[in-house]
Amino acid sequence: MVREWRHGIVALVLILAACAPAQAQVTVLSVRSVDDLMSDTQYVLSIAGQEDRAKQLQGLFGALTDGKRLQGIDTKKPFGVYLVESKEGNDQPPVVIFIPVTKPEEFLELLKQVGVEPSKPEKGIYSLDTPLGQTIYLKFENGHAYGAMNEDLLASKLPNPTDFLPAVNRKNLLALTARIDKLPADAKKQAIVSLEEQLAQDKERKEDETDEQYKLRMAVTQAIHDVMVMFVEEGQDLTLSFNVNRDGGSLSLDLRASAVPGSKLAARIKEFGPAGVTAPVHFEVSVGKVLTMFAPNNAESQAELKKLFGGMEAGKDKVKLTLAGGEAAELKLEVSSQVIRLGAALIPEDGGN
Repeated sequence: MVREWRHGIVALVLILAACAPAQAQVTVLSVRSVDDLMSDTQYVLSIAGQEDRAKQLQGLFGALTDGKRLQGIDTKKPFGVYLVESKEGNDQPPVVIFIPVTKPEEFLELLKQVGVEPSKPEKGIYSLDTPLGQTIYLKFENGHAYGAMNEDLLASKLPNPTDFLPAVNRKNLLALTARIDKLPADAKKQAIVSLEEQLAQDKERKEDETDEQYKLRMAVTQAIHDVMVMFVEEGQDLTLSFNVNRDGGSLSLDLRASAVPGSKLAARIKEFGPAGVTAPVHFEVSVGKVLTMFAPNNAESQAELKKLFGGMEAGKDKVKLTLAGGEAAELKLEVSSQVIRLGAALIPEDGGN
C-alpha cells in the first residue's frame, strides 16, 4: 500500500511549494538550534548502536566550533525557512531562509571561508554568487541573516523569528507549520491535477494481480485519493513535528491537520473523534513484555537474548501509535529508545543487500 500514499506525498509537496501567506509566515520549517540538532543526532546514533559514528560526529562538530568554522552563527537559536506570497510574473520561489547570527561581520567572514564573496551592500542588501551559478540576496536584521533568491522579498521590514515562530516550532527539534487554506486557486488546481494523474497511473492493472486483489487495491487507492483531494480543497492547518525526548528515552512524530469549519472534511474529522477516552485507532506494545512472554526455555538462548538486547526497561520499551479526530485529525507515533536499539541490532550490517 506504500505506492498509494504517493498521492498524498505529491499533493503535500505541491501545497508546501505554493502556500501563500499575506505577508505573514503561514508556512514555516525550522530546526530548534544547531546545538540541539547535533547533540540529538549523536544521541539517536548512539541508541541505534552507532556509537562510533556518534563519536565521529561529536569530533567533527567540536572541530568546527573550536576552530571557529561556525563563527558568525548563533548555534543556540532556531533557524529555518518560511514562505511568503508569490507575486505574479515572478518565477523565483517565495522562500526566505533565516539564520541567527552573532555579528554580521562574523557571518560575512564565514561566507568568505566557504568560498562565497559577498558584494558591497546596496540599501542593506548583499548579493552572493554561489558556485552553482545562482545569485542569493542577503540582509541582516533582528539578529538574523535572511537569504532569498528574490531581492524583493528582503526589501521591506523583515519579521522577527522570535515573534512569528509558532510554539510547536520552538518546542520540537524539527517542525513544519502551514496554512493550507491560504493556497491560491491555481495552486490547488495544480495539486488536484497531480493527484488525478497519480490515480490514473495506479489504475493500471499489475500482471500478477487477481480480480479480488485489483478491486481491493483500487478501493484503498480511491479512498486515499478522495481524502487527499478533500484535504487540498478544504484543509486549513497542517503541523508536522519531530522531537527527541531524552528524559523519556523516546522519539516522537506528530501530525495534526484541521479543516475549514463547516466543510465536509471538518464533519468527517469530527465524526472520527475519540469515543470517550479511547481513540478510534490506538496501538501500543511493550517489547520487553513480549520478549518475556516468548522467551526461550533454553538457558543459553536466554543469555544470548539478554546480551543482545541488554534487557528492556519498563517504560522505555514501547511503541505507541494513535490516530484520532475531533477538532482536528491527529496522528502520534512514539518509539522508545530501547526499541530503536533492538531494531538496529536486527538489521544486517550490509543493510540487507
